[in-house]
Amino acid sequence: MQIATKIASLSNLVVTEISYIQAPLDLLLDADPCEDAVQGYLRKSRVYAVIKEGEIIAVCAVLPRGNAVFELMNIAVAKDYQSQGVGSLLLQYVIDKTKALGGRKLVLGTGTFGP
Repeated sequence: MQIATKIASLSNLVVTEISYIQAPLDLLLDADPCEDAVQGYLRKSRVYAVIKEGEIIAVCAVLPRGNAVFELMNIAVAKDYQSQGVGSLLLQYVIDKTKALGGRKLVLGTGTFGP
């Protein structure tokens, strides 16, 4: 029953590519607290979002690295929508879109934040 509920709650969501200008910086900073870094890669990235009733509830930045390689730089889901499958939905969209763009590899780099 829980899986059926998640699927039903995802049915009213739209996943799409947006301009980096439309990307909600506050949400991106939840995943990467360095604003300078986010601003640095954001304008060079393809940005995807999950939209519910006109509101961006999840966002992802994917940077083309050349040679059919893309790097997932940032992915964040608004707190009220976490653990509901929204991030998985967005990630699957990014994987499919990357393949459609000729991508052969999608990499995820990790960072260390804090002291």
